[in-house]
Amino acid sequence: MKKLSGDPFPDAKADHWQRFPLQDIEGLRNAVLGADLDAVQMAGRKIGGSLAFSTYDGVILSSGFIAGNAMARGVLSDAAVTVGIVLSQVGGFRVCLRQAPEGTVGILLPGCEVDVLCAPGSMYVTATLDLRRLEDGLGRRCLQSAVHSKPLAQEKLNELREALLRVHLGEETEAGVHIGSTMLRAVISHYANDRGTTTASRPSSYETIVRLAQQYIDRHLASPISITDITTACGSSRRTLYRAFLEVLGDTPNHYLRRLRLHRIRRDLMAVDQLATISASAKKWGIAEHGRMSGWYQELFGEKPSATVAAQSLRAISRAWF
Repeated sequence: MKKLSGDPFPDAKADHWQRFPLQDIEGLRNAVLGADLDAVQMAGRKIGGSLAFSTYDGVILSSGFIAGNAMARGVLSDAAVTVGIVLSQVGGFRVCLRQAPEGTVGILLPGCEVDVLCAPGSMYVTATLDLRRLEDGLGRRCLQSAVHSKPLAQEKLNELREALLRVHLGEETEAGVHIGSTMLRAVISHYANDRGTTTASRPSSYETIVRLAQQYIDRHLASPISITDITTACGSSRRTLYRAFLEVLGDTPNHYLRRLRLHRIRRDLMAVDQLATISASAKKWGIAEHGRMSGWYQELFGEKPSATVAAQSLRAISRAWF
């Protein structure tokens, strides 16, 4: 594929970003604007930080500064390609369970799923755009979603990180630094200098075990699941399973399973078109003891299930009134 003449990502006059504080785990569903991801509060620090968005010549730009432990997963876009860069990962950053150091560059094709694990101090930027436009800039077809085998050049990484940190701190970006064009030009240059497009190494045995466990849990989340069921699905021992979860997710299999179920209960209670009762939702997702479920729920989300129901009812009344 021949690269088109001219600059596919020219400079713009201004870089206007809108910043939104991350006040609860639901906010992370918009980690990439328009994606509506499945967000999960993981073990460790509660979610915090901010998200910021901008547009640039038909490109949607999203950035996050994450001050907590969380996972977001799902399809970023059904119709467009998404380019992402890990700008910082003080406490760790994983993409599809793989360690993603600072400067990691990835391309996700339309309709492809991804999962991201963030720790406090993580910062990223993404650009969502038409696939043909990206291919025109690269001068070749993008045949698969992949992570580049080498990190972005340090100079460009520093420039983007410093500019977006100012955005997340609520400051204006430095005059002359247009984040959108700088990012996309850096990605184009990165792939032009080194045509590698795949990850540098295979998943570790622990990453493979956790991936198989996640797939089993996702398929059977509404059914009884034992640790023996998970070890059988993964082909691992109980001890290895626990070690893998602690290494990759920072959590035990039991707590991870409960965490997912509590998020499903919360999603039911917050649904606009579904009047779910607390007991019915808890039973649906395999947590029969209402008293213990209420305590776990409050520990995870900072409020009792009844408070979630009350807040959702108030929102429904407000929508009907206005």
